[in-house]
Amino acid sequence: MKTFKLLFAALILATGFNSFAQTGEIEGKITADDTKEVLPGTYVYVVSGATKITALADENGKYKLKGLNPGYYDIAYEMIGYKKIIIEQIKVDKNDITFSDVELPFSNTLGIYEFEEERYTFKIPLIDKDNPALQKLDGKDLAGTAYAKDIKTGITTMVPGITMVPGSSTQISVRGARPIETAYYVDGVKSTDGNLNVPGISVMTVQVYTSGVPAQYGDVTGGVVAVETKGYFDLLNNK
Repeated sequence: MKTFKLLFAALILATGFNSFAQTGEIEGKITADDTKEVLPGTYVYVVSGATKITALADENGKYKLKGLNPGYYDIAYEMIGYKKIIIEQIKVDKNDITFSDVELPFSNTLGIYEFEEERYTFKIPLIDKDNPALQKLDGKDLAGTAYAKDIKTGITTMVPGITMVPGSSTQISVRGARPIETAYYVDGVKSTDGNLNVPGISVMTVQVYTSGVPAQYGDVTGGVVAVETKGYFDLLNNK
């Protein structure tokens, strides 16, 4: 019985750590649109299902929203004396940080709890500023194009340094490397035949490493194409 309890406890701990590792974060800095001064105390929040996740900007105007399940979120910024800003469709990936800096415009509204509101759509940067060798494609960009059923061709069109091998419609070359030197992953599982049999409509993110491949992908001399598909929480958020 004691052994069973220890194993059960270990399983609970492992499950907890694994769940934590699958979440992402949103962080950034909040300043005033006119003076460019930081705005400590700004109230920041997103809604995930029935849960509101909140944060307050610190003395440097910086905030962090942690423990967010992968998916798309609308994030709101509220500060007395300024317009309420809502940034729509901010994308969160697991084990990653999405940066969203905002400037709040001054508001003439006198009521303490009354906010003028402005909405903007978040644009995901193609190149990660912390890792220039990593380029990301939003699944929505693929779903709305002719490449929804042909992810590889879409990659060669949207990501610099990647080309289709002459005479082939399925093999790509990363910065001149041989096709067999590029690895493909779908939801963390390596594709043994190099195919990405994923419909564009189910793609959440495509991450393309053209160099500096992380150790988790093993000894790769070309590049890595990692596809992450939409999951339960993305459907829950109805995005």
